[in-house]
Amino acid sequence: MRILYLGSFDPAHMGHLNTFRKAEKHFCEPIEVCICINDLKETGVFTIEERLTIARSIFKDRKVSAYQGKDTIRELILSADGFVRGYNNEEDKLYAVGLSKFYDVADLVDKVTFFKIDEEYSTMSSTNIKAKLHSDPEYVKNAVGELGYEMLMEKLG
Repeated sequence: MRILYLGSFDPAHMGHLNTFRKAEKHFCEPIEVCICINDLKETGVFTIEERLTIARSIFKDRKVSAYQGKDTIRELILSADGFVRGYNNEEDKLYAVGLSKFYDVADLVDKVTFFKIDEEYSTMSSTNIKAKLHSDPEYVKNAVGELGYEMLMEKLG
């Protein structure tokens, strides 16, 4: 069984790890973290290589891969048995519908298992982390780890 956790992970953070751990317990299977660079999102702060570095520091000893381009990501989606997604509300779930339409994979939404994001991570997002880089460095360090913090400071400091 191939279960994927797809995302842009720009950067990966502890909220992602929380969802990942829930998925591992639920499936009792290895979950592959897939960093996807797609046309639905604007260009990110980090390159694929940098995202891999940060993600591997967060998802220690787990498989973390990167994919770029619509056709490559579509093939990846078609190869999977299931997907993992964290959510706070129904709007978060609709993102999977957008991916399904964008990549023209009709049954993608049916293959997603959604995990409610724990309260302590409910406001954590890559966007919020970048916004708090200077105003709340401790929050950022706790969210992305020391390596992620240093890399963010290099890029945005």
